[in-house]
Amino acid sequence: TESTVVYGSVNHKFTPKLRGSVTGQFQNSVFQGGTPNDESENYYLIGLNLTYAFTRNFSGEAGYNYDKLDSDLSNRGFDRNRVYIGVSASY
Repeated sequence: TESTVVYGSVNHKFTPKLRGSVTGQFQNSVFQGGTPNDESENYYLIGLNLTYAFTRNFSGEAGYNYDKLDSDLSNRGFDRNRVYIGVSASY
């Protein structure tokens, strides 16, 4: 495939302990050769994330991602919603 990708991210510090980010991505791919020659796919992604620092060594994170694939190939397209939460420890 030949692919072109555009990606962007915005990060913001709401308070000294709370940070957030928004990310977006678009990818266009065109298949070269073989059975799917000249067929294309478009992939879209948007992500939202919040991180809260409880202490210097412990933080919590929550986020949401939405993915969409539009494909000329049969049975490959999808919509997907992902939610995640987590805790991090560092020293």
